[in-house]
Amino acid sequence: MTYKPFVLSDKTVLVTGANACIGYGMAEALAQAGARLVIGGRRADRNDAAAEEFRRHGVEVFPQQVDISREEQVDAAFAEAVARYGAIGAVFANAGRSGERGPFEQTTTAGYREIVEANPFGAMFTARSSSPHGRGLQGRGPARRDRRHRQFEHALGHAGQRELRHDQGRD
Repeated sequence: MTYKPFVLSDKTVLVTGANACIGYGMAEALAQAGARLVIGGRRADRNDAAAEEFRRHGVEVFPQQVDISREEQVDAAFAEAVARYGAIGAVFANAGRSGERGPFEQTTTAGYREIVEANPFGAMFTARSSSPHGRGLQGRGPARRDRRHRQFEHALGHAGQRELRHDQGRD
């Protein structure tokens, strides 16, 4: 039985990490609600397979190969989606790295650094790329933008805050 708590037939939704796990479940629920999907992930074959599954719900799906840890790829993918569909109604920044397989005590420093750098920055790159394009995502007035910026800093943690301030010349 299909659960349809709301109808999204006139909305375009971008979901990163939609080819597996939680992202897949979110994208499938959005497809069941009728949303047009833009799905992104590093593995083109898995993106295409997921897109075929989502199309079973009668929706249009645009799969994109994108590595969320690469800022330029995120920006280019979002620009391509906006050029194709216009406004993006919602963004789910779900993609991330889970690290090396095996016991934690065998985790390498390089492997852990990949997770620590990719996950918060990937979410930030996705959210930042979406900000000027989404309907209702931009907020109104400086107070709302300030509050949203503080929420990003909170989500990034202390290391991410320092990097974000440095990039903006506020350190």
